[in-house]
Amino acid sequence: CESDWFGLIQSHLGSDYVKLAGLSLWTIRLIVLIRRDHYYAVSHIQRGTEATGIAHVIGNKGGVGVCFMFHETSFCFVGSHLAAHQSKIDLRNSNFREIVRGLQFHVLEGKVKHRFDLLNQFDHLFWMGDLNYRLDMPRDEVLDLVKANDWKALYQADQLRIEREKGTCFPGFSEGLLEFPPTYRYLRGERIYSEEKLRVPSWCDRVLWKSLPACPIEQISYGCCDQIMTSDHSPVYATFEVDVGLALLPHESCPSTIQLSDLHLNLIGGDGDDKKEKKNKKQNSLQVRFHAKFLAKVASTEKEKPRFKTVNWDDSKLPVLKPYTTDISYLTREHLYVVVSQEKGSIGQGIIPLSGSVGVPKQFECLLTQYGRRTGLLYGKARICSLVEGWQQLEEAMSDTEADTEPAARPSPPSSPLVQRSFDFPRATASPRAERIPSSDTSELEVAASGVVSAPSPAALAEVSRTTATAVESESSSAVSAAEQVAGRIKSINKQRGEIPSTPLPPTPSSSSSLFVSSNSNSNSNSNSNS
Repeated sequence: CESDWFGLIQSHLGSDYVKLAGLSLWTIRLIVLIRRDHYYAVSHIQRGTEATGIAHVIGNKGGVGVCFMFHETSFCFVGSHLAAHQSKIDLRNSNFREIVRGLQFHVLEGKVKHRFDLLNQFDHLFWMGDLNYRLDMPRDEVLDLVKANDWKALYQADQLRIEREKGTCFPGFSEGLLEFPPTYRYLRGERIYSEEKLRVPSWCDRVLWKSLPACPIEQISYGCCDQIMTSDHSPVYATFEVDVGLALLPHESCPSTIQLSDLHLNLIGGDGDDKKEKKNKKQNSLQVRFHAKFLAKVASTEKEKPRFKTVNWDDSKLPVLKPYTTDISYLTREHLYVVVSQEKGSIGQGIIPLSGSVGVPKQFECLLTQYGRRTGLLYGKARICSLVEGWQQLEEAMSDTEADTEPAARPSPPSSPLVQRSFDFPRATASPRAERIPSSDTSELEVAASGVVSAPSPAALAEVSRTTATAVESESSSAVSAAEQVAGRIKSINKQRGEIPSTPLPPTPSSSSSLFVSSNSNSNSNSNSNS
C-alpha cells in the first residue's frame, strides 16, 4: 500500500531526508524527499492527479505531479503510466497531452496575468515513469543487439525518439543517453526477458526533463537497477546537478526598457488527432502578448494576419516593455512568458530568456506549445537598454552627425531626481566630445558624454542605488518614459551604428542542494521505481 512504499523509500535514505510531498493515483505513486536542513527553503507546494484510463476516470493510466519553489527556483515532478501495447503510439501521445492539460499548477499565479500550462512555467520539469514506448524492431534482432551492447542501433528503433523528433510528444524535453538494457519485459525473480506473447524488449521506463533557457542543469547519471527483480520491469534512476537561484542582494539600479526587434512567427501544424483543429482552417489575425514577473501590465504586439503560416511584425508595431524594477541583474536572470493568441484564444505559449541581452540585442528562438503539442517557433531579438546607456548613445549619435547635418536641439536629461542622481558620478577627464557641449547644457549631460570615455565604477553605482532608494518608487515611471524617448531618438539617429557593449554583471548566486524523487508507475508491483 501507499504508506508501506513511502515508508520503505524514506527509511532507506535515512533520517537526513524528510518527506516533502507524496500522492498516488491507483498504483501510480510519487514521493518527493528533501534534506532536512533545506526543508524550510521550500514554499508554494502543489499536488495534482490526472486519470487517462477508461472514461478519463479509471486511474490505471494517467499521471501525478508535485511542484514547489526552492529558494527562487521552481521545480515540478511528474510520474505517469501511459497506454500499453506495441501499436498504441497515438494513444500514448494523447495520454501525455491529457496529463499536460489536466495537471493545472499555477506557480506563476499572482505574478503574471495568464495561466500557463505545465510545460511553460517551471524552471525545471522532470517527467518519469512507465511511458510504455516500445522498440519497432523484430524481437530476435533486439535480443542480438542487447547481447552486443549496441545501444545506438536499438535507440534508432525507439518509438519515443521517433515521436519526439516528429513533435507529437514531449516537445522541448531532453533525455540522457540510453546505455543500459531495455527495462521490459523480464521474468519476475530473474533478469531474463519473458517469452510470454513474444513481446519485444523495450525501454518502457524513462526519465526526461525540460528546463527553461538559461537555467543550468547537468545530468550526472542515467541507468537501471537490475538487482531489484520483484517486478517484470527494471527500475530506472537519474541524478542531476542544478543551479538554484537565491535572492539577489542590492546591486546597481537604473531605470531600463526591454526592446524587441525582428519578430516573426512560423506556425507548425498539429499531428492531426484533434478534429476541432482540423475544422478551424480560417486564418485569423494573430497577436503576441508578453507577460513577466516584473511587468505591471501585459504588453502586446499589433494584430497581424499570417501569410503561408508566417507572420512578420514591423519593429514599429512592437511594444517597448517597461519593467517596474530598476535592478538590471535581476532582469538578466528572468524570462518573458509569451502567449500567441487569436480571436478564439491562445494557440501557443513559450518562454524567452533575457540573459546576455544587456545593451546588446540577443537573438532568441522560442518554441511554442499548446497543451503538449508543438505549434510554432517565434524568432526575434531582445535587448535590455538602461537609461544611462541610452543617454550616452544618444549623445554619441548626435555628436557624430553634427559635422554632416544641421545641429539638432539637444535633449535635456529628465527632471526626475532619480535620473539626475543616476548621472551624478565623479567626472572623468574631459574628452573633445564633452568640450563641444554648449555651456547652456546641463552638467549631467556633460558627464554622460565624458562617461563614454570613462564609465562609472560599480562602487559609484552602488552609492547611487543607496542614495536614491526612496525616489525609485515615485519616479520610476517617469524615468522609464524618458528611457523610452531616448531609445526612440537613438533608433532614428543611429540606425546604421553598432551597439555599445555593456559592462558585464556579476554572476547570480547559486546554492547546491539535495533532493530525492521516486516514482512507481507499474501496476503489477510496487517495487518498480524511477527516481
